[in-house]
Amino acid sequence: MITESTFRIAAAVLFICLLIVLFRYRGPSERQGEKISWREEGWFVMVTLRTAGFSMWLSILVYVINPRWMAWSQVSLPAGLRWVGAGLVVLAMPLAVWVLKSIGKNITQTVGIRKKHQLVTHGPYRWIRHPLYTVGTLIFIGFSLLTASWFTAVAALIGFVMLLVRLPQEEANLIGRFGDEYREYMQMTGRLFPRFY
Repeated sequence: MITESTFRIAAAVLFICLLIVLFRYRGPSERQGEKISWREEGWFVMVTLRTAGFSMWLSILVYVINPRWMAWSQVSLPAGLRWVGAGLVVLAMPLAVWVLKSIGKNITQTVGIRKKHQLVTHGPYRWIRHPLYTVGTLIFIGFSLLTASWFTAVAALIGFVMLLVRLPQEEANLIGRFGDEYREYMQMTGRLFPRFY
């Protein structure tokens, strides 16, 4: 019989693996020393997005440490659906590596653009303009199902909505930097999913 400890162990392993991926592939861009302004996002988006993201990751960590501490947010989900959540995180992990390796040091935590920013059109960026948001959404859904927590799901949903709210500003900045090159790139790619036409 599957116990909560089994899901907890699965969540812990996946959480640690994800931290390793993020540290390995996102860390170098964060350690460049270049300061990126947060102001362009606006205070509401900036604060809401970071609060939702922090709450989601903290809820997963608390669940891993002791699931009883998150019992107040637990929903009854079939074990199979919770394993689907684990599978989504497992599927998203190599996709996250692919995305992060492709974007390299161009990645930022905000809509700001680095001084030496290059337009990335290879890897998953060949088909999708913002694949990191797509992969992140898979991870959010996966952990929400695996932990069976409505709180984790709500925090993830708020974070996703805030990403969608800031996307037009992000793309406006990219148009400002790359002009017609980015406009042409937009015509050939989907925002979060590949274009099928």
